[in-house]
Amino acid sequence: MADPAQEQDAYELLAVGPESTDEQILKAYRQTSLRGASRQEPLTRSVRPTPRSNPSLRTPQRPAQARSTQRLPPRAARVRASQLAATSSKKRALLEELEAAARAAKRSMAESAWEERRRREEEERIKREGRMMREPKEREAEELARRREAAAAPAAAGLG
Repeated sequence: MADPAQEQDAYELLAVGPESTDEQILKAYRQTSLRGASRQEPLTRSVRPTPRSNPSLRTPQRPAQARSTQRLPPRAARVRASQLAATSSKKRALLEELEAAARAAKRSMAESAWEERRRREEEERIKREGRMMREPKEREAEELARRREAAAAPAAAGLG
């Protein structure tokens, strides 16, 4: 069973907003860690994910991008739900129809790619089988030609 604190957003754990600066995130991280690991209180379950949340929120290369990717899935779902609730039933039906068409197009594209790959593999298999059938006949023909040359060489030497 998953720990509910691990499913919680890192911003919610640290009680900071997505627009907060690195200094604010670091300060909130230190305060939360000290509060959870002090000698008076045992380590609480809500503080355990903070060591994982601090580095993900404070990436030296791209802090803004790291923060946006950290909050995308839960936030996107919440925004989508609120947008759907705000739209009219007619518009909602049109949106669902559009999404269904997009899913169908994606599915058909994947199926056509699969069909194309299957067709290429079948062609390769047929070529391989043809080559396997042709090679022994070619070897036989070469061997026969060598025998004829070998037989013709002593006869030509005897005539000359």
